[in-house]
Amino acid sequence: MKITIMPLLLLMILALLTACGDDTVEPLSFSPENAVSDRNAAQKPDDTLQELSTNALKAWQLEKPTTGERYTDDEIKSFYLKNGRIVSEIYDAGDLAVVAYKYKESSDTLRFAWFDRISGERIPITKTYVNVSDVHISKYSVWIRSDNFDTVFIAHGSKGFPKIYNATIIDDGESRYADFIEKGYYMPSEKVFDSGPGYQCTTLSIITYGWYGIRFEFQEHPHMPWISDSPSPPGISVDLTGSTKSVRLYNTFIPEDYVIKNDDAAESSVLSVKQDGNDVVIQFEREKEIQRYTLFSGNDSITYDPYTEINFIDANSIGAFDHYPEGW
Repeated sequence: MKITIMPLLLLMILALLTACGDDTVEPLSFSPENAVSDRNAAQKPDDTLQELSTNALKAWQLEKPTTGERYTDDEIKSFYLKNGRIVSEIYDAGDLAVVAYKYKESSDTLRFAWFDRISGERIPITKTYVNVSDVHISKYSVWIRSDNFDTVFIAHGSKGFPKIYNATIIDDGESRYADFIEKGYYMPSEKVFDSGPGYQCTTLSIITYGWYGIRFEFQEHPHMPWISDSPSPPGISVDLTGSTKSVRLYNTFIPEDYVIKNDDAAESSVLSVKQDGNDVVIQFEREKEIQRYTLFSGNDSITYDPYTEINFIDANSIGAFDHYPEGW
């Protein structure tokens, strides 16, 4: 018996193309006045999804205010909800407001946008934030502080050192956009930072004490190998409140051949390095008063061994923190 396949196959392809051409999804309406400028659309390659989100945000159509000439908080919340976003908080700044929103009620990831209460214009702040701890609004500027941002620590169950972000509205005469800057955070020295222990075990190999601060370098523990090709440093606690400063490195062990390097210009010295159970405790002094400090970590470019560095800002120094919101 002879079976002819080709005519049947052609009919199936034709039916499939016809089905694909039937656009049953209602597209987002778009108007020229809400077009996204090239400046807003310029994103890094890994921000493609965020770019699509911000473009859609500006393209959403907004009905006129139902009460007076200004959009109320309830109208803003309703507008976002209708477009599949949940408003977490609205920060008021006169005719402008900053809207913090997310996609799921249970999510701890927030996005932000300026919202003009008069015109309804949305100016996205093209960044996502995890564990936002504080937001400060002025007339045209928003400061956002995000804890647990350091993914190196988060990946191992610890709290990351805070980072801060500043987005200021810029009006170039043709459009308004948010000028975004990410900044390292310098914490007041009277505040103790504790990341928690995490679960990475390490061996402390080198301590370097310099005028800028103190650096710790780590190697693999002989009986507890790294759990990844780019291992993280251990959890850390930093206490600079007394005359004797203290750092605790969790789940860290001291080998017999560890090294202490003191920079000649350090104006300070390491007093002691001791094993305390599963932790290492380092105590040191510093001649100059410490006003603020920051903490960051990474991996050596050659060995990939992890390190953690604490940088100090001495009292009466001038720095970016001079412009922090009050209380930061």
